[in-house]
Amino acid sequence: RRGVCLARQIVVAEKFRSLIFVRTYLMSTRSQDDEPEWSEVEAAVAEAEEAATSGRCSADVEDAIRACTACAPPLGPRPVLQFAAASRLARVLILGQAPGLAAHKSGVPFDDPSGARLRQWLGVSERVFYNPACFVILPTAFCYPGRAAAGDLPPAPTCAPLWHDKVLAQLPNIKLRILLGQYSQKRYLNKRAKKTTGDTVKSFEEYLPDYFPLIHPSPRNAIWEKKNPWFEERVLPRLKQLVSELL
Repeated sequence: RRGVCLARQIVVAEKFRSLIFVRTYLMSTRSQDDEPEWSEVEAAVAEAEEAATSGRCSADVEDAIRACTACAPPLGPRPVLQFAAASRLARVLILGQAPGLAAHKSGVPFDDPSGARLRQWLGVSERVFYNPACFVILPTAFCYPGRAAAGDLPPAPTCAPLWHDKVLAQLPNIKLRILLGQYSQKRYLNKRAKKTTGDTVKSFEEYLPDYFPLIHPSPRNAIWEKKNPWFEERVLPRLKQLVSELL
């Protein structure tokens, strides 16, 4: 699976334009326990070749987001998301809340303990998680919202109505949308969401195959997890299975 993701990213980045070079590169980097199926690689390369010629529009949207000044975040505008030309090939979309302070400083989404927990839930490495040909990361608000009395402020209401549809229009291959926390669930599930986030997550099968609701992976929710063992026993194994199948 790592090989397929690499093949997509390599071709879209136009580092290699030939299947033989992709094969050679993957042969030199693979491990014995991680050998890609060449039929999958060939299909991924063909898909990536097509996307490489149509990625300009994605780049235009990304550039516009990076330059956005539609609101006034307390630390200034610094959109933090994962979306690029290679994202046209991604099959998994993560819809979160807003970047935390660590992500704001680094410019890398989920560059904090929440990200480590999320990658563990998904069953993927950092390398795969930060591959835009595998995952798109789209928060409800793109910039750090500032501190509240306890935790961060809610996501600003400006970004999602302004930008989400424009980004989603550039993602023709998304098969699974992971909804982290109440804000993305309210936006995308609307009246289908349950009364509480926990109830929505517990009913995750109702929203498949398009959506998979989760609690936010913040370490603050560790106590909630302990009180709700069904999350680890039933929800996370299904999540890992779906992600593995799509990657």
